[in-house]
Amino acid sequence: MTNLKKQIMRRVYYAYTLRLALHPFTTHGVLLAGCFFLMTYFVSFTHVVNNLLNIKVGQLGQYVATALADTELWTLLLLGLIVFIGLSLRYRLSLPSTSEQWAV
Repeated sequence: MTNLKKQIMRRVYYAYTLRLALHPFTTHGVLLAGCFFLMTYFVSFTHVVNNLLNIKVGQLGQYVATALADTELWTLLLLGLIVFIGLSLRYRLSLPSTSEQWAV
């Protein structure tokens, strides 16, 4: 009997783990973490912060426009992917789940 209970609980734990792994927060979080990790390969964030601290007041817009115009394609693609993932998470969480959709 205890062997059957262990098998049943093992399947319950597998189902719970799969449900957590496929949750929108988890999948989007893993994708965002991967994109930020790749971004650190192309961009030195310490240099970006140091450059931001040296900007004169009122010159932030011009600095951002110049920085985006002079950056590499991979960095722009990663930045666009990060924005897309963030927006898709917001959209995904605003959709009703299938159980809420059929509730009366």
